[in-house]
Amino acid sequence: MADSCSLTLLDESMFPEKGGFIAGRWCAKLADSTNTSCCLPCPAGDWRYERVARIIDDRDAVGWTGIITLTVTVLMLLTFAVLPVQTTARHYFTTTALVGFSLMSLAFVVPFRSHPQQCYNAITPNNAMSRANCFVTSAILFTGIWILLLNSKSILTEIQRAQPASYQVGKICLLSSAHRSTATSWAPILAVAIISMLLQLLTVLYCVQVVTRPVISERLFERNRRSHASLGSNGSNGEGESDGDDRRLTIASDLRRALSMQRASSRIRKLLLIQWRPIGMVVLVAVYAAYVTSTSLRVGIAADYPADTTRQWLACMASAASSSAAGQEGEEICEGPASRIRGNQNEILAALFMIGSSGLWATILSFRSSMIGAWATVIEINRRLITARIKDTVARLSFRIRHLMQRAGSYSHADADEYAAEGEGEARV
Repeated sequence: MADSCSLTLLDESMFPEKGGFIAGRWCAKLADSTNTSCCLPCPAGDWRYERVARIIDDRDAVGWTGIITLTVTVLMLLTFAVLPVQTTARHYFTTTALVGFSLMSLAFVVPFRSHPQQCYNAITPNNAMSRANCFVTSAILFTGIWILLLNSKSILTEIQRAQPASYQVGKICLLSSAHRSTATSWAPILAVAIISMLLQLLTVLYCVQVVTRPVISERLFERNRRSHASLGSNGSNGEGESDGDDRRLTIASDLRRALSMQRASSRIRKLLLIQWRPIGMVVLVAVYAAYVTSTSLRVGIAADYPADTTRQWLACMASAASSSAAGQEGEEICEGPASRIRGNQNEILAALFMIGSSGLWATILSFRSSMIGAWATVIEINRRLITARIKDTVARLSFRIRHLMQRAGSYSHADADEYAAEGEGEARV
């Protein structure tokens, strides 16, 4: 095996064609003259995205981001549940969006400080069917995405049927591009996000058009009136009285139009003040969906790249190992071929941080300053209720203790009197 596939790569024939995510193997024939298929050791993410995997697995940077985001979104959901709707202005869209974002953050919290078994064997990564923790994290992540996009399909059933999730970059189980996963998950996510954004923007534009329609109609009417008046004045004898009437009508019309424009501007400002949060939410969802979709699809597997490109990279890795240039030096030597079979590491890292921190922006968009005062009122009311209950409980305990002590004192006096009476009787005898 060492002679045919070098010290770094492994012979694919030594491993069974079942179990794990077979399509996730990185294997190629290094030469046309041989039938031996050599494979990159699993996890392949440590070789393709070594810096990303190091940040995710060793430093748990994305996990910390998920913890912070999950805490903030849960507090906002608790605010929605406790405070009245007049204070929070909560509705179906903001609540479901926060639930979706919190689940997306939870997917990065579940593997926090853990080291899941990413590989089924030495060359095959685990997927949602071969590893329970992969199924759990991917199910949480994509359930959150579909809740965010209001899709009624069951992501759990979809993962079981299509097996799209596997370990490709670090210990986060993400959607893979094999089989039907692009058509069943990423494409609808992006399509629904864009459609939602367009519908929201069209709704706002329609409302603006309704508000400005009277102003536009009045301006067109005034323009037609002035054109008819100018034609009439050209054909008349130019009497001064008619000119004075026209000037008065023009001034009155200008004042009326100015007031109409002022009212329309005020209504548009009120409309935007009401709608800026929903607009920001749908734009946030669309931007996240577009960026994360495009970046995740570029992660890819071996089948997504030309066979010659994969072969060149694996041949370089084998050559680096054979020349004792393995390790970091070998990675630097093969950086050129490696850059052609992977996405930009900074973009992938940014996409993972965006998913983990998405709930922060949703919370900012949902936050209102009135929530602080409402929470202060709730805390003060509860403090008073708790203080009153404590005082009432203490008063009842004090009353019972005094009552028991009084009863105990009465019993002792009765016993003393009975003892004294018995002594007097004995003395008489």
